[in-house]
Amino acid sequence: MKIYIHCQSPILQKTLDLYLKDYISSCDDCDFVISDAIFDDIDKPICLATLRGDSDIKRPLHKESLFKDLDLFYKQLNKPSSDSVKKSDNILDINELTNLRQSLDSINNLQSKSNVNIDPLKSQIDSIFQDFANKLYDVIKKNNE
Repeated sequence: MKIYIHCQSPILQKTLDLYLKDYISSCDDCDFVISDAIFDDIDKPICLATLRGDSDIKRPLHKESLFKDLDLFYKQLNKPSSDSVKKSDNILDINELTNLRQSLDSINNLQSKSNVNIDPLKSQIDSIFQDFANKLYDVIKKNNE
């Protein structure tokens, strides 16, 4: 694990430098950056050390908790690529989309079944759109592989 530390707070910077002296490397060679802010000029993953609840490193810092938080963050970085690609790109699987649509349709149909009969033309149009969506998904999926 190679870490670059870039903090606005001089106290936090010195503390992390002291605790992590064996892991410090240059920004170009590091696996990730520890920072108390997000910087636009850094193209590496950033492990946030803030006072906010969603921070990767909880503050105030303790050596044991720091290493525990870093271990969790590092494991997240090294998850298998198929999981991280799906989650980071926020791409839903076509089956998930279909199930979601069917769930929504069933809720809507339960509310409107008594009032309106389903039009065969609408069903045919829905089927055509669904086929198109499936084909579009397959093309995009093949191009991403």
